[in-house]
Amino acid sequence: MRDLLRSDAKIALPTMFAAQSIMTMAAFAIPVVAPAAAPDIGIPTVYVGGFTSLLYLIGMFGGLFSGPLVIRFGTVRVMQILLLLTAAGTAAFNLGTVATAVFCAIAIGMANGPMNPAGSHVLARTTPPRWRAFVFSAKQCATPMGGVLAGVVVPALLLAYAWKVAIGSVAVASITVMMLIQPTRTRLDVDRDRTHPIGTGSFLKPLRIAVSRPDLRALAVMGFIYAGAQVTFASYFVVFLTERVALSIASAGLLYAIFS
Repeated sequence: MRDLLRSDAKIALPTMFAAQSIMTMAAFAIPVVAPAAAPDIGIPTVYVGGFTSLLYLIGMFGGLFSGPLVIRFGTVRVMQILLLLTAAGTAAFNLGTVATAVFCAIAIGMANGPMNPAGSHVLARTTPPRWRAFVFSAKQCATPMGGVLAGVVVPALLLAYAWKVAIGSVAVASITVMMLIQPTRTRLDVDRDRTHPIGTGSFLKPLRIAVSRPDLRALAVMGFIYAGAQVTFASYFVVFLTERVALSIASAGLLYAIFS
């Protein structure tokens, strides 16, 4: 444990955990508020599936930008940009129009795509080899934590105030975490290269590597299937429980948190 505490991982892990939790919470919060928000926007609640599809489609391509951006600007700065995108998307959703909902999906998708590769970059560099399995597992717990926050905090605020307040709280949380992680940049972004080129070739390189290796292709297909099943279930879970099972949003949100 001492070698772990002596490393910069003791700073990197909570930093990446906090940022990833909030960005995941934003992606999960929209399906949670969909039963209340959709009528105000003027669309059927089942359209939440289209929102989620667009979000993760953008995220899938956004992840290709991770490498060159992290090398050029550093992990912490990239995370701050992603948190700013998350705040912009959730704030736009509060305007309650179809156009702003689409913008929200694009913004949160752009944020969710690079967050895992960016966090993995700094943790791989700062964590002693014998502790990497533990640290990476702990960091990845931020994803279910985001689901728990979306399932517990968002419905509570929705019932106490309104769905716009619930979503607005995610924007506030994003800006707060963005500012709180700034002091870590001095130590965690020391490996950034301000001269690193950002071009089309550098974005496509990870895709070429994944396609060219059979083991990575198999992992990519398996991950696509598992993630697709999880996201599809999560997108309609609260809508199904509120509209077909007639549960309250609070009860459905609690079950959503347990599922996450």
